[in-house]
Amino acid sequence: MQLHRQIVAGAVFEPVAQNGFFRTTQSWGYLQANRAQGTQVPAMVITRERLTLKPEQVRALLAKLVEPYRTMVLLAVLSGLRRGEIFGLKWKCIDWTDGLILVSEASYEGHAAPP
Repeated sequence: MQLHRQIVAGAVFEPVAQNGFFRTTQSWGYLQANRAQGTQVPAMVITRERLTLKPEQVRALLAKLVEPYRTMVLLAVLSGLRRGEIFGLKWKCIDWTDGLILVSEASYEGHAAPP
């Protein structure tokens, strides 16, 4: 009698558990090699508390900015776009008829990439 083992499709595993997961699937004959062998878990990064401006603070900031920075900050505040997404915008991304902005790429350190 042969036992059949199932691997749950779409399962999400922590990086530490992936090595054990792939080692097991390799031993069961589902994989030829352990793709996670040698992977390392990234170090924890301490993030600072996010700063949220009140409407009057946003108005004061906008009053002190010159173009194009004023428009960029206003777009970020009103849309929630990240700075890389704003830097990646092109005129063709704006649908003036329907009032939409298509975010198709972001700019990071001067290089275009998907958002």
